[in-house]
Amino acid sequence: MARDAARQYFKELNPTDFVSVMAIDRALRVLQPFTKDVARLSAAVSLAADGTPQQFAEVSNAVRDAIDKAQAASSAAESSVASAGPGGGPGSDTGAAFATAKLNEVIASMLRQTGVGEQTIQGRATIESLMSIIRGEQAYPGRKAVVYFAERISLPTQVVERFRDLISAANRANVSFYCVDTTGLDSTRQLEEMSQDLKSLASISQGQQRRRGGAVTTQEATLGENADNVLRKSAQNSSHYELSYIPANTVYDGSFRKVEVRVKRPGLITRSRQGYYAVRGTDATVSAFEVPMLNALELKLLPRELNYRSASLTFPTRGLRTQTVLYLEIPLSDFSFPIDDAKNEYEARVDILVFVKNPEGRTVEKFSQQFPFRGPRDKAPETQGRNLVFYRTAELAPGRYTLETVVQDGRSRKITAKRAVLVVPARPPQSLALSSIVLVRRLDASRGDSDLAESPLLYNRQMVIPNLSSAINAKEWPELAFYFVAIAQHYRSPR
Repeated sequence: MARDAARQYFKELNPTDFVSVMAIDRALRVLQPFTKDVARLSAAVSLAADGTPQQFAEVSNAVRDAIDKAQAASSAAESSVASAGPGGGPGSDTGAAFATAKLNEVIASMLRQTGVGEQTIQGRATIESLMSIIRGEQAYPGRKAVVYFAERISLPTQVVERFRDLISAANRANVSFYCVDTTGLDSTRQLEEMSQDLKSLASISQGQQRRRGGAVTTQEATLGENADNVLRKSAQNSSHYELSYIPANTVYDGSFRKVEVRVKRPGLITRSRQGYYAVRGTDATVSAFEVPMLNALELKLLPRELNYRSASLTFPTRGLRTQTVLYLEIPLSDFSFPIDDAKNEYEARVDILVFVKNPEGRTVEKFSQQFPFRGPRDKAPETQGRNLVFYRTAELAPGRYTLETVVQDGRSRKITAKRAVLVVPARPPQSLALSSIVLVRRLDASRGDSDLAESPLLYNRQMVIPNLSSAINAKEWPELAFYFVAIAQHYRSPR
């Protein structure tokens, strides 16, 4: 039906219409660039309906090669016209050539962006999988080694920061990675691909220089980023050595310590980290924005520059473990909302870090997130008058834990850290188990959290919003509602 509908559409095209056929599997594939040729469009639709992802990739790559060559030829023609001066143009074919060049530019831009998108998806998936290996092995003492077989790891600029987090996590967990490229030595092909991509980017840059003004296209604005992504494609064009050292300074004050590497032999290129944050080793992985909050937990007197309320609510399950809701209610009134006069917008950011640690001080659960806020200037007071609700659920065995929570103003760097005792009660078999008793502020049906269906605070398809206020005003709350869960064998009754 889709194929027939597309062919019927082709019969009704106007003389000025151009149509392209594309398919989407793991990435965008151009099966036919813009054309008026109905026969070609019909053939492309048939391929889209009956073809395989491998065929899509082959055809799309051929389209890209043809467009790259056409753009290179167009760039050379523009150069000859520019050098010929006034009256040296090709005449009546100029309009058609210009239109074709613009359509090719559209296709080239889409293919370039989908290439980066595919690399970004692949890179993120790879990094998060490797991060899971690190998390699994971090609790095991001693040095761990991972032999990793892969064709490549895609590292476009969009995932570089997360890749640095991966390296930091591996260092902290004492995990070493040994990577084996399963493609074998194939630097010639990679160099050819890089050369072709760089030529295409060079043509865009030359066209921009010839115009000397006017509107900047998306391709021109992202030249630097695209060039950086091209240079990251090949990982087989250098030989290198890796050095490591253990700092002698064992004072973990959270400060940034610079690192400089110098070599005696001429002609060597060194690449090293600019430095590191002096943070005590932790069982959990650490992101850059968490460093000041980890530093706050190291202080003898925990800072209290922001107000927020927190609670740990326990809910029994039918198994031996207990679901524990770690709940924070953060008034935004204490946070800075600086105004960007150029954009006439406000910006703010809330950073949150939560640790659950066992009696030995080892991290059992860790949650962290950044919450950015942005909006029109006149909406800043309204947003600043609201509360941010943060909650996460952890399944914990009976026992005594330490709960550490940190909230930071991402703009002013004000910070508050709290430490509390969390007790998960034991439950004898075949006994009645009662959850925490929650004073209800309201029921919220607007939340679309993906994990809401599993939350113990879910009641009748609505989210129970706890009231964490230490004092209750009878005038404001003439009626009080409480929520709890009771489990006795096969009976569970929310109230």
